[in-house]
Amino acid sequence: MLAVQKVVTKSLPLLHAKDNIVKMPSGCRLTKDQRLRKASDFLLVQTDPKRLYSKNFLLLVKKSSRLSRLGLTVSKKVDRRAVVRNKIKRRLREIFRRERSKFIENFDIIVIARQNAGDCSYLEIKRQIIGALHHGGIL
Repeated sequence: MLAVQKVVTKSLPLLHAKDNIVKMPSGCRLTKDQRLRKASDFLLVQTDPKRLYSKNFLLLVKKSSRLSRLGLTVSKKVDRRAVVRNKIKRRLREIFRRERSKFIENFDIIVIARQNAGDCSYLEIKRQIIGALHHGGIL
């Protein structure tokens, strides 16, 4: 008989069969401190930011005295379907979560999706965002 070993990784979501709820481990999410949430925070970054451009995204970057934080803007001009807009935001959050340790300093970053961003795959989005951050000297 073969013995089956159970392998558990922290990066995989946990599925609760009882409730059909997928719960991500705590290390996989952006905390409240790592997100721009208030309009005043967005306005603070929008006053005299460094602008970084890619084909489908505009990044507004400003140095921060706190942790690096992310703000996302994906309007209905990108796609009228909420599913597509949310997918873009999930992908952007994941890229930020994985790459923020490589930042040279703490920054507040607002990512504004442009009209054809909904057509991009995860790898295309990652290439564009990292390329813009690298070009701007953030990474």
